[in-house]
Amino acid sequence: MNKEIKEIFLTYPQFFDEDELRMDKFIQANARVQSKLLRNQSFNKLFKKSIILDPCEFVDGVRENNLKFSHFLIWEDKKLALALLAYNCALLEFASKSLRANEVFILAAFKRGGFYSHPESPLKFVSRELRSNRKIVFAAVKRGCSALKYASKDLRADKKIALAALKTDGWALQYASKDLKADKKIVLAAVQETGWALEYASEALRDDRDVVEASITSEPVAIRYAGKAFKNDKNIFLKLVKKSQSVLRE
Repeated sequence: MNKEIKEIFLTYPQFFDEDELRMDKFIQANARVQSKLLRNQSFNKLFKKSIILDPCEFVDGVRENNLKFSHFLIWEDKKLALALLAYNCALLEFASKSLRANEVFILAAFKRGGFYSHPESPLKFVSRELRSNRKIVFAAVKRGCSALKYASKDLRADKKIALAALKTDGWALQYASKDLKADKKIVLAAVQETGWALEYASEALRDDRDVVEASITSEPVAIRYAGKAFKNDKNIFLKLVKKSQSVLRE
């Protein structure tokens, strides 16, 4: 423990467990004390090291105490910011405007980012310009969470990007361009991931046997979105009854 940290330890012993920072106690301290300590270079290094070692404790503590992530100046350090995003990429919502517009940073965040506890894709929080960036959008859609929803209009019509999105999230078909909703390869990819995606296919493809059969194999009740001809098809109906009795309630 260096001299500066030792002085802080003697002044604020409640924030330490031997030479380790008690993150929970620090987060609960008043803002004046927090700001004073974070301005101390040695303490700031210890604070950042503690976050990198256990981002969960920091994130949970901030949320439980209804504090703002920006209050702790964490977004000024890219290494620290990436450590937090590796734990939960949804924290991108709280990053600075400059970081959310930084292509290199965002690409790194999406490639190594952790799980999403947020109902929306982190792509929602990047700059408008980056939502038109093919590399950024491709990295985002591979992680699911309907990232395609926040891609630019041109990229929502990109076949390669759509296929990447649909492999992990068939529901994303609803955000694809009109032309892609009429593309059999695209729609098959969607309904194979979830039969419910049939709802968003073009009218012509909802009358396509290959598409409908792939859809009901994944989700029998999705027959409700098939063309009228299939709803009156005895062979299809018998297959459905065998696969799932729930179709009888439709």
